[in-house]
Amino acid sequence: MSIDYRQEAKDAIDKRDYVSAWNFYTQALIESPKDLALWCNRALVGLNAGFPELTLMDSKRVVFLSLEKGKSMANDINLQNLVYKARYRLGLAAEKLGLPFLAAREFELLDTFNSKKNFGNIFEESCHQKKIDMTETYLRQQIILKREYEKRNTKIQISGIGKGWYKFTGSYPWDNRQSERISASMLQKIQGKLDIASDNKLKAVIIRSETDNPKLQLGIKTKQDVSHLTILFEEDPFISIHNRYNLRCDYCINKLSPTAREPGIPLKYPCKNQNCKEVFCNVRCYKKAMELYHRPLCGKDINKIIELSKREIGGLNHHALFLLKLFAIAKERNINPLDIEEIKHFTRLKTNPLFLEGHLVWDPEYESIYNNILSILDITMYDLQYDFWIFITLMNMIGANVFGRTFTDQAAEEKLSSIYPLCALMNHSCCDFVVPQYILPEPSNTVHNLIQDYERRRKRYHRKGYQSYRITLVTHRNLKKGEEIFYPYTQYSNSKPRRHESLLRNFGFMCHCNQCKKESGRYRGKPIAWFLYFPGDERGKNLVEIEN
Repeated sequence: MSIDYRQEAKDAIDKRDYVSAWNFYTQALIESPKDLALWCNRALVGLNAGFPELTLMDSKRVVFLSLEKGKSMANDINLQNLVYKARYRLGLAAEKLGLPFLAAREFELLDTFNSKKNFGNIFEESCHQKKIDMTETYLRQQIILKREYEKRNTKIQISGIGKGWYKFTGSYPWDNRQSERISASMLQKIQGKLDIASDNKLKAVIIRSETDNPKLQLGIKTKQDVSHLTILFEEDPFISIHNRYNLRCDYCINKLSPTAREPGIPLKYPCKNQNCKEVFCNVRCYKKAMELYHRPLCGKDINKIIELSKREIGGLNHHALFLLKLFAIAKERNINPLDIEEIKHFTRLKTNPLFLEGHLVWDPEYESIYNNILSILDITMYDLQYDFWIFITLMNMIGANVFGRTFTDQAAEEKLSSIYPLCALMNHSCCDFVVPQYILPEPSNTVHNLIQDYERRRKRYHRKGYQSYRITLVTHRNLKKGEEIFYPYTQYSNSKPRRHESLLRNFGFMCHCNQCKKESGRYRGKPIAWFLYFPGDERGKNLVEIEN
């Protein structure tokens, strides 16, 4: 007997169980992916469930589907009503996200929309008043934020003009992968890989935290005593990216020569598809890329994603290229991107009440990145295997699990980043950690007098063509059996307040290591002037000058 998901969703709404209703509408959409009413209804329950960022995309799907109807929409009053409702919910979602410009635009459109007469005077007055309120809020935001930007010591937290706020607790209610990451089967899979990478020196364990949420985290401990300056383990990246300022291998990010061989720099190896702009070190990197992610991307125009990754403002835009590659891997494997085996155990960035008053910054560019990725990979926006909530979750996973380096010259700031599935298991400490070394032509200055064995390996890896961004972890003291292995997530030489700010911004937690307990001072975030984002909100008015 088939389940009537529409009726189940309506029953759940009557009980105000909006999460269940969202799930039922999702199941119905799997069967009917281009049903405007289902998308419109899911937009409503997403809003009521507290996920306005999801309502944004569902509402836009209704609008896009209506455009496919063409001229038939002009004579279809029911279709017009659905589009009106979707746009109204889009405006409400933008309002809840603190995006007054987007909200004002939608309510202004609705204020003149022909089908508004079908909703009665109260609804019309609501649209008209919201248009006025949102426009006033946006204009006030423009004037004050621009002025505060120019101050050296502004009293308020500035997210950026045109950006809003949202909350993310690590997972959406229907996503149970966070519990799977600490399961016995997951530990067994990880341990098999860790035994090889560490030469049986390390083991994956579950760590109980007294201060962080979630309380149970993965970690790495020693299986045996380990001497000072011992190589603990080595790992090649799963995927790497660079922001295309210099010519590099798009698989291993090794620097390349465009025309003639230079000492230590290989000549670029182009893709066999003449329309493809990706380049590699050699045929080995080309084949590896093709097996992993390159096939769905081959010959595609990814310039918009590259440009977004180069923006100076915007915290997670640099990871747009990671998201593109991960979606490509998922398409190649025909799976949900969150089910990619190499990253399923990753923790996620989440809101913390100690930072940004329990919010994350919402950048409208996230929608653009998502839609561009789907377009590049020829994925329809109605394919729920690549739904928008998956993109948001993946975005917050990547933000908390990337290792990278930045090189600055007169031309630009070049960023190189990689994802290391095993390194991501290590927890943070500001004072007691292993030292990372990258197999790059330029050695790190972190460890002086590197062990001879490491130097020999470096030369051998270059000769054999190993990953140029392979990471090697070296002990800086003797370790006892059962000790946890830590890695510094932030610049450990910074002051305690600066370290904590970096950890809260990028990883969503506060450090309580011995070093932090010893040091004085604490991170104090600036308050947010909420009245600049939400009409009727008085918070923050006393922090800025308001001209009448």
